[in-house]
Amino acid sequence: MKLTQCILIASLSVICCSYSKRAREEKAVQNDQFSTFIKNFDSLRLPLSIIRKDLYKYGGRKFFDSVRTDPRNPYYQKVEAKYYRFLQREIDRTNRHEYKYLLASGLGKLSIILYKQIDLDAESFSIKMSTLTANGVVIDTLTLAGMKANVSEKYVEIDKDWKIHTTFYQYLPDEPPLQALVANKEDEEFVITSDGHFKKTFTAKNKGYFDIGPGNKSLVPYKKN
Repeated sequence: MKLTQCILIASLSVICCSYSKRAREEKAVQNDQFSTFIKNFDSLRLPLSIIRKDLYKYGGRKFFDSVRTDPRNPYYQKVEAKYYRFLQREIDRTNRHEYKYLLASGLGKLSIILYKQIDLDAESFSIKMSTLTANGVVIDTLTLAGMKANVSEKYVEIDKDWKIHTTFYQYLPDEPPLQALVANKEDEEFVITSDGHFKKTFTAKNKGYFDIGPGNKSLVPYKKN
């Protein structure tokens, strides 16, 4: 009986040691991959504003080439599938989307990344922000800006204190246009909590008529002449 117990204890010890070793190896691989992944972003500098004129610039590499801080940094390149786990907790792996590196920053013990998600089946894209732990575990993800042709547009402003203000316009094509865009407008504000989550602090919704502002820069309330 004692011999059997000794053998069982020894077997369990071997299994535990093996599991512990494998866990350490997996953690080391994760850390190495995240270190490589984060180097593909350029530096995020606040305040950051992505309004209508910038939204379409964010649709192409030319804009990022004009604001990047280190030309040697290979950002705005396609994110490889092996790094998808660093983008968001649940991600589409059906090849319907493509992802591009944009900007990154640190916030206390957190890593903050901005990346672009492109819908390959439709004329649309979005700029997303994710918070991660120091070793690359995704905590939370928020869509900051983007557009879907003939459906919606979204903009963002982030101040120096990391307060995030988004404005979303959902078109209402079945409504009489009155020579203006009819849309539901939604304003939201968020802060990033100490544990890395996006906490909504304000929201307001209204329906209105909007004109494209001077220089195609913004949507402004429609005023009948």
